[in-house]
Amino acid sequence: SFDDPLMIVRFKSLIDNLSALPSMHRVTHILIGNEVDGYLSVNPAELNPFSTFYKQVIDHIHTKMPGVKVGTIITFNSLIDHPAIFNTLTPNSDFICYTYYPTNNTNPNWQMRPPNDVFSDITFMAEKAGSKPFAFTEIGYPSSPENNSSETLQKEFVENMFDALQPYKKEGKIAFIFYHGMYGYPPGFCSQYAQSQGIDSAHLCGFMNNLGLKNYITGQPRQAWNAFLNKLDSW
Repeated sequence: SFDDPLMIVRFKSLIDNLSALPSMHRVTHILIGNEVDGYLSVNPAELNPFSTFYKQVIDHIHTKMPGVKVGTIITFNSLIDHPAIFNTLTPNSDFICYTYYPTNNTNPNWQMRPPNDVFSDITFMAEKAGSKPFAFTEIGYPSSPENNSSETLQKEFVENMFDALQPYKKEGKIAFIFYHGMYGYPPGFCSQYAQSQGIDSAHLCGFMNNLGLKNYITGQPRQAWNAFLNKLDSW
């Protein structure tokens, strides 16, 4: 279990060893777990044990690495579908970190919602973060027609994303953003990943193979590439 004392001691030992590395002065943020709601939503009995583990680890990191901010990663859709996970974990977090793709969470086939939804979605995420900064380890929008999208819609998402986040950047509320991604995934990666996860690849691969602002195979930019560069110039 996550709250087993041996589990916690071992993780603290990992932190102790990391804190002794000369390069650790470059580290500003540490994330404990990626999209943890994916596991905790289907294993709800593990939420409180993970919360115990999470709090003790955060306290230890603050002791060993003063000034380093600690959080975990939550999917945007979990804010709506599994709010108890967010509400349990975020009080102990120094910042709130999301992965965000505006998919229709009532449709299992990775269908995208309209790019204009980004404005209300980001407002919602900022409100949920409260007084804490928020960040994105993944944020993006595919261009595939299989996912109810296109290059034009991807371009609109990029433009709207920058516009929606700009006020929070000016307020110092954005910790960091990793856009996902500059390129799509390499050929064959998605089908292997889908098989390993037991997921139907038809729509997932349309999503993953067309997330990039450039085509992986040809290297050619999609419409969203220049939009990204133009918005970044004034960011």
